[in-house]
Amino acid sequence: MWAGFRQVELPTQKREVKKEVSLQLKEESKLKENIVTTKYENLAKVTMDFVADFEGFYECAYWDVKQWSIWYGTKSYKWECITREEAKNRKAEVIKPILAEIPSCFTDNQKIAIVSYQYNTWGNQMWFKKYVQKCDKKSVLYIMNSWGWNMPWLVKRRTIEITKFNTL
Repeated sequence: MWAGFRQVELPTQKREVKKEVSLQLKEESKLKENIVTTKYENLAKVTMDFVADFEGFYECAYWDVKQWSIWYGTKSYKWECITREEAKNRKAEVIKPILAEIPSCFTDNQKIAIVSYQYNTWGNQMWFKKYVQKCDKKSVLYIMNSWGWNMPWLVKRRTIEITKFNTL
């Protein structure tokens, strides 16, 4: 007898279901976004610590090959002195954009090594950046391996960067 009848879904029920599904999708999207952001922030922190180990602690500007530098090797001007917090912020301003430009074809360790190398060479090597953008790992490693060996203070740094690059 009831075969000809079907349950009619009211428009308000449909809206509620759609709203609930939409909220769930937004929450999932935010969760994924937070995971990616957290992973990036963690990688940025590890990278900044890695670079800081090489650059050392200098409260006031010093002459560094071809520029005035200050804590962690960030660019400065003669006679400038800054706090540790200001130095960390400057370092982050330089490192985070470099890190963000590196394609996902590189492992986290390779990204850290690339950032350290670019930070140390002031990122002025456009051909190096081109190889990074092309995901040409062989050429990137070759360039990292060919610069700085004639400077005794860079031998240890290059050795560690190259080891980091080759570590999965």
